[in-house]
Amino acid sequence: MKEVELFEKISEILQTNRYLVVLDDIWSKEAWDALKPAFPNNKGCKVMFTTRNLEVAKHADQWSFHLEQRPLTDEEAWVLLCRNAFPPNVSSSLLCDFEECGRNIVKKCGGFPLQVIVLGGILASKGTVDEWEAVSKQIGTHTSHDQGDKIFSILSLSYNELPYNMKPLFLYLGLFPEDSLISVNKLVRMWMAESLIRQEKEGETIEEVGTRYLDELIHRSMVQIGEKSMGQKKIKTCQLHDKMRELCITIGMEENFFKAINENGDSSSSSCLVRTSKKLRRCAIYIQKDGEQYVFPKEFTRYVRTAFFIQKNPFVTCSSITFIDFKLLKVLEFQGSLQVKNNLIRALEMLSNLRYLCITKFCAYEMVNILFKSFKNLVCLQTLDIRNIGMIRRINQEVPNTMHQLRHFYATGMYLSNVSRMTKLQTLYKAWAGPWIAGLVQLTNLEKLGIEDLDEATMGLLTIAIGGGGLDKLRSLYLSYREENGSSSYLLEALSAKHHLQKLTLYGRIKKLPSKFPSNLIKLSLNFAHLSENLMPTLEKLQHLLFLHLGPYSYDGKKMVWSANGFPKLQQLEISSLSQLEEWTVEEGAMPCLMTCDINNCWKLNMVPQGFKFLTMLQELKIRRMPVSFEERVKEQGEDWETIKHITSITIGNQ
Repeated sequence: MKEVELFEKISEILQTNRYLVVLDDIWSKEAWDALKPAFPNNKGCKVMFTTRNLEVAKHADQWSFHLEQRPLTDEEAWVLLCRNAFPPNVSSSLLCDFEECGRNIVKKCGGFPLQVIVLGGILASKGTVDEWEAVSKQIGTHTSHDQGDKIFSILSLSYNELPYNMKPLFLYLGLFPEDSLISVNKLVRMWMAESLIRQEKEGETIEEVGTRYLDELIHRSMVQIGEKSMGQKKIKTCQLHDKMRELCITIGMEENFFKAINENGDSSSSSCLVRTSKKLRRCAIYIQKDGEQYVFPKEFTRYVRTAFFIQKNPFVTCSSITFIDFKLLKVLEFQGSLQVKNNLIRALEMLSNLRYLCITKFCAYEMVNILFKSFKNLVCLQTLDIRNIGMIRRINQEVPNTMHQLRHFYATGMYLSNVSRMTKLQTLYKAWAGPWIAGLVQLTNLEKLGIEDLDEATMGLLTIAIGGGGLDKLRSLYLSYREENGSSSYLLEALSAKHHLQKLTLYGRIKKLPSKFPSNLIKLSLNFAHLSENLMPTLEKLQHLLFLHLGPYSYDGKKMVWSANGFPKLQQLEISSLSQLEEWTVEEGAMPCLMTCDINNCWKLNMVPQGFKFLTMLQELKIRRMPVSFEERVKEQGEDWETIKHITSITIGNQ
């Protein structure tokens, strides 16, 4: 959808409705002028936005109320500093020892929360008053009448305080676009590819080292937590505050660590690259226009270790990349649509040092198989991510026999020949079932596995691999099987012994439920299982389950009973397209921790379970694509309203 079409669609939706639209970070008058036509000037409707520039707010509406954020008081700043510099159970006597120095420090922050938080991260590693005094003096030497200089000096102090080996890890974050949620897995694998992190002690993987360093950056308040995984134990994404990113970019350019090219669209990419330092090590190239060509001269490419192509404009459809010489390149990522041409393929064939390759989308799928031929030379590759480029039905048979360093392999519908020598693999997701499954027993480090199109023979091979003591580190498993076969009861029984398995997704008919599922599952998704027997007595015994998805046709019964004390930790529930379900009973005491519930496209279900009134933790209920009679029951004054009125957010619609 083009930008104009999107605005017209938004305007059409809003035209007949009263609305409140909230926008974050409108950075310029031009940006507001571009967005404004999407919002019809209906009576009783409002648009509210945040901006760092008061002139932008006045330009949008000079007569409206402009709320300017006040600075923190000294007392508020001191409380915020304590929250970041001390553990939660700190004694009052210890606070008294540091209070005088701490209050002097926060006064130098001018009431700006970011500065206080960052200083708290620095001071958290300082255990004496003398060390706090030293930090205070350092802030004093950087004071300036310009508030921007003050902020930058304090943020610079946090960078200077980093151990030497962590400084490049922080700067690397500046390669990612502003305000982006950065995948922790992606970031750590890029660090690993550039050898910025190494295994430090026996029994700890390089990935675990990277995660530990990222935790330290978060603890120092230099990096923010984005999203957490199910159970809130693992950080999935992180992000940089805008000011921290500015620090990254400034220091990165000063130290020739990296450069963002064409980020603001203020120059042609080719001329910008020619003017770039000849010894630049890393670059993020922003793709701005349809069909734009990016040419890399030899004097530029010979030193580059990381090249990151970012689709700045979501409406850009395709771009062409021309390489000359990238022999030292270790990290290469293409975002957005990419034209695969012979010169690109020839360039990839020469990247013998490449360790990380991610391609998200191609313009011409007929070139995909040709591209795969270049992979045979990528013998150092640790991460290969081509999962989003469509259904790949054939992958070069030499790939598994040459990529012995491969640790993470993502693709969609790939065929493999032999994996027994890929012993470093931790991720293999997703592959078409085949004889190669017999080699899984050799992959003792495998943690994530996805297999599609299993038949009776390949299910037998997988059962042997699992039951024979293989895949003991497996944490996440995705399996789909042919409709005519269905799952093997032996396979599901074998899985029940995998105590490290936490996430399980099954697509296809289940002939018979296993006596039990893996005991430590936290996430379970069943789809097209066509179970006729009551599955709840088996599922509700899962003591650690946090997320349950009963997808299309997973259950063909008319009645479903969720008994008291079942699903003791379940937090998220999705029920979708259970076409035969008419009656759903939830007994008091079931799902006591449930927080979100999504009921979707269950056309014969006659009402919300009366037991929902006992779900005191339930905060969000979504009713989607349900019969009008069902929707009327859950609306205010409807028959089921008393059952659900305690729920904070109730959404009814077709999305």
